[in-house]
Amino acid sequence: MPVCRTVSEKSTGEDLKCFESVTWAMEKGIHSNKEWYPDLTPESTFSEFQKTLHSGGRSGCPMPCNSKGGIEIDESCHTATDKDADATCYKAIMWAKKGGGLAQNPHWYPGLHLGSMTEEFQAHLHKNSGANCPKPCKASDAAVQSKDGGVNIRLMTFNVFWIKVWKRSSELAKTVAAISPDVGVITELWQDKWLLMKHIKEQSGRNYVLCNGGAQEKSWDGDVFYDADIWRRNDDGVHLLGNERGLSWASLQHIKTGKKMLVYGFHPIRPYNEGPHLENAMQVGKHMRERPELADAPVVMMGDFNAHMGWPSMRCYRGEEVHAEGRYCKLPLKFVESHQDTENNWGDITHKQAGFIDHILLEKREPAVFETLSSAIWDSPPGRSDHNPLFADVILK
Repeated sequence: MPVCRTVSEKSTGEDLKCFESVTWAMEKGIHSNKEWYPDLTPESTFSEFQKTLHSGGRSGCPMPCNSKGGIEIDESCHTATDKDADATCYKAIMWAKKGGGLAQNPHWYPGLHLGSMTEEFQAHLHKNSGANCPKPCKASDAAVQSKDGGVNIRLMTFNVFWIKVWKRSSELAKTVAAISPDVGVITELWQDKWLLMKHIKEQSGRNYVLCNGGAQEKSWDGDVFYDADIWRRNDDGVHLLGNERGLSWASLQHIKTGKKMLVYGFHPIRPYNEGPHLENAMQVGKHMRERPELADAPVVMMGDFNAHMGWPSMRCYRGEEVHAEGRYCKLPLKFVESHQDTENNWGDITHKQAGFIDHILLEKREPAVFETLSSAIWDSPPGRSDHNPLFADVILK
């Protein structure tokens, strides 16, 4: 279970900063900026203020403990779906996100963008509209409530388009910082990756580290990065696949829980080359099978696959036995696609001409090792890439 801490004047470090922020909010903030605390009143308790700052990701506040020393869980939340008896809230969310609400009236949705999660839109509507939206259960709430001690992770893959990355670096960094992944893959990066990562760290305030083992800058691959305050890198490298393509990989371990996962970054040759794509899939499967940590390290594979989910190579990743283009493909692992297999958004695209070709693949095991909470694509974000970033909130069980 996640650790709870109710801060006090005796706290140190980040917890002391949290205590000072809570105290300021109770004594001054609630009176001068009431809109910052929509669910609180001057009579609310210290714990309620700390919980609000924690939920908003402000001041580095931890989740407060309840009177019994355990995590405080809000049981009154409900994330709207199209299966609700009264789907008014869900329809309002979809209109705001995809039906033109945000595009036509961005001032109605301050702080939101086309890549914001469904729960973020619902939280805004809960506070600011007549759509009768209940308070959503955030991804972080779901992670707290998971009974198996699962780890909540935000994953992201983003092809930044290789031409003049240095010139667009600051704008691209705005996109990555706004998504704020815990672990990510960026494709079509060469030497500019150090400049881009510098800008991402500055704009996000997170301790991101690029994996740098193996034959770097020798092939088109997917650069893996992670928040080093959350994850420890045990090993990493680049496996060369031929045709100037490479498979970046990293063995990561969650610092607090010890849970492990293998992360792969991938960028095979352009679409309509399913023969080489199938050969690459078999090479990838062989590399995964030979990794000694595979037994207790489920696999996440991210990148620009240059293939649609119905194409032979992607069917192979999903566990099918495939005969196509004069090749045979059968992998020792099976994967689900975080966006299309969970959100059923088959009309969404990650590339303006090629369609849905960037993917986040999660290994499928029995019992399940991953649960996707939500997934989104940010259409035309800052940075002027020809791809849209794909990101997902998942639980590693």
